[in-house]
Amino acid sequence: MNDQTKPLSFRTKFVFGFGDLGNAAAATVIPLLFLFFLTDVAGISPGKAGTILLICKIWDALVDPYIGVISDNSRHPMGRRRPFFLFASVPFAVLFGLLWTIPSAFAARPGTYIAMVYIAYTTAASFIQIPYNSLTAQLTTHYHERTALTSYRMAFSIGAGILFSVIPIEIVHAFEDQRQGFSIMGWSVAAILIASPLALFYFIKERPREMGEEAIDWRRGIRIIMANKPFWLALIMFLFSWMALDVLAAMLVYYIKYWLQKESWISLYLGTVFVTAAIFLPGWLALSRRIGKKASYLMGSTLLTLCLLVLYLLPGTAHLPALLLCFLVGIGVSAIHVFPWSIIPDVVEYDELKSGKRREGLYSGFASLLRQLSTSGALFLVGMLLEQAGYQPNAAQTPEALRMIRLLIGPVAAIMYLISMAAIWFYPIDQVFHDRMNNLLARKRTRHAPETD
Repeated sequence: MNDQTKPLSFRTKFVFGFGDLGNAAAATVIPLLFLFFLTDVAGISPGKAGTILLICKIWDALVDPYIGVISDNSRHPMGRRRPFFLFASVPFAVLFGLLWTIPSAFAARPGTYIAMVYIAYTTAASFIQIPYNSLTAQLTTHYHERTALTSYRMAFSIGAGILFSVIPIEIVHAFEDQRQGFSIMGWSVAAILIASPLALFYFIKERPREMGEEAIDWRRGIRIIMANKPFWLALIMFLFSWMALDVLAAMLVYYIKYWLQKESWISLYLGTVFVTAAIFLPGWLALSRRIGKKASYLMGSTLLTLCLLVLYLLPGTAHLPALLLCFLVGIGVSAIHVFPWSIIPDVVEYDELKSGKRREGLYSGFASLLRQLSTSGALFLVGMLLEQAGYQPNAAQTPEALRMIRLLIGPVAAIMYLISMAAIWFYPIDQVFHDRMNNLLARKRTRHAPETD
């Protein structure tokens, strides 16, 4: 058993999981509150707000593969990934705080300010997130250890979801002036964001380069990625599962405030989703060891899809049934958090077997590209459809606007999950397939065996 197939230490798993805390906090607050902040506080129309976010995320998506290649080719004495965690941590935190504080000089042009700061913020975040995502494939090649590693990550991610879906809202509500409340909330969260990348820098040990990890040309890397069919199936699953989750996160506040008319219960509903998701993480990990990642993902996404369709049909007066549905949604959200991130790294060995090179950073960059596009696409879709339906912030909504809120959180998100399930159904890499790949790669590395079909 080589170092890459041995079980990882608790310390490595724990620090790796903690390393996602900052990103998870930001990734909870932004989908949940940022569109609401832009429309109801900054006074930007939903369509314009969605367009700004889409343009900024397209920029971020375009640079992500380059960041992945830069980290793959890095020969820094501290390692390929660790320097990024050190140098990008402060910009990541400071720019997050600036997102929620619009200076008086930009009071008449808040959209311009948001666009500039958001582009800078997403770039800084990518310089942390892409090297971080690469660590899953780099730290272990063991099929189930990757799921365990991802489970630690998602324990912190969902824990962040619990805290940062409730505490930021409470901070905002503590101030009569919403602008002041959002600004203080933003800087309070920013103070926490810096800790996790620094923990990765100080406590994660990178392994030395192996065969196939030499510098690569990004053009050739992209051509090989385009030919990697399992990666594209995994990426479709990844894209649509997270896009649906972003739509759900963005619309939940609108659904609770305007359809259920229980704004004071927002923290209760959101807390129920995330607490449930955290509780069920070990159960999904145990289930995946018995029936595999694919089958477990299909079970979780099926449950979530059914819950979303029921949310669409639920009357606005059904407050307690909605709370029960939030519990069931949390079970599905738990699965969606774990399996897409643990499935994507398995294609790295498939690529290495075909090309002789390891490109964790390049694959992480492309996954991040699609992740960024999923978030921006989801918020753009939500913003445009809300505006078309006649949504007005902080006002009684028309029947058309209420129906659109329900459609987005229900059938629209459910269709996205159905697409993701169709993609993963045809994904070929299960545990047996993955073990065979690792055996062939071990022969190539240790015995210089010829390539085997």
